[in-house]
Amino acid sequence: SDRLGLRASRIPLRRLVLLVLGTVAFSLCLDAVIDVCGLGEHGSLAELEAALAGVRGHTLVLALLGIGLAPGLAEELLCRGLVQRGLAPSLGAPAAVALAALFFGALHIDPVHASFAALLGLYLGALCHVAGSVRPAIVCHTANNVCAVLLSAWLPQLAMPPAASI
Repeated sequence: SDRLGLRASRIPLRRLVLLVLGTVAFSLCLDAVIDVCGLGEHGSLAELEAALAGVRGHTLVLALLGIGLAPGLAEELLCRGLVQRGLAPSLGAPAAVALAALFFGALHIDPVHASFAALLGLYLGALCHVAGSVRPAIVCHTANNVCAVLLSAWLPQLAMPPAASI
């Protein structure tokens, strides 16, 4: 657990709540930028939103576990826990955060989703470094994914003007 950075965080709970809100807000801004640029109509993010539109019951629970919880835990343990913490001693924290963020983006394959994820990976990597633990990044990533699933399922017709959300 020490190798992966699973020890307790240096960030108090009240600040973690703000960081979770910041993660979701940053993600919504990135999503709005994608929409403004006209890149949100195709690709994996659009397919995911369409697949989740209106889901309820057991399907929603499975989506929350499979898209919300599992990737937040697994991707953070891999990217921030194994890769970033593994590179930091030899390359230094800034390079480790940047390379882990690029790796995180590459895991998402689709070019639009990958660039979105890489930018979010910088935020999560910096958070992980400052916290001295991967736990806050897991919480923030999972909260972001859960919000994305719930918004796609419950409010698929949400028509917030992208400029307003930015």
